[in-house]
Amino acid sequence: MDSDTIKIFTFTNTDPIRTILLDEHDFPVYRIETPYSFGLRKDTTVYRRAGTYPDTHFEEMARIHRHHFHQSEIVYGGKILRVGDYLRKIGVIGQNRKSIAPDGKQYKWVLQMRGQKVLITNDFNETFIASFKEANFGIRKPKHAGCLQIFPSGQHMMDLIVVTFVYLEEKRKHNNGSAGGPA
Repeated sequence: MDSDTIKIFTFTNTDPIRTILLDEHDFPVYRIETPYSFGLRKDTTVYRRAGTYPDTHFEEMARIHRHHFHQSEIVYGGKILRVGDYLRKIGVIGQNRKSIAPDGKQYKWVLQMRGQKVLITNDFNETFIASFKEANFGIRKPKHAGCLQIFPSGQHMMDLIVVTFVYLEEKRKHNNGSAGGPA
């Protein structure tokens, strides 16, 4: 991977908990699944492509356990991360979240207007790490799929960015009442 290139992952579905993320060559890199049972969401599983094309397969990378009465958890890298402890709410209304990544640096996800999210370093520089543009259905602007861009400064933790993004985007859509139903 060229470390000076922005990695762009395009979503095949507008629902962040049931989609595939394609790379710039339209190869699937991540698969996100959330089964339903009796109209209720089950755990979300994030898979990553393994192997080299054409002998690729997907391996489980993370699992998101959502709980209604206590903290949700993310199982990632052999650890159980309690969401309230790992992705701490910040800001006046608590939409933004901060965390300390395995590299020891502090980062924050910032929710901007119209569903755009950015991940930046939580320091004076506020270096861009990743950004998400929501899908546009082509009513007022040209149609495009949702995409997650990961800048060179964040490519060392690409998997963690995808996992935390999936959790936060699903939470945002659920809170706004626009999360999709069973597919």
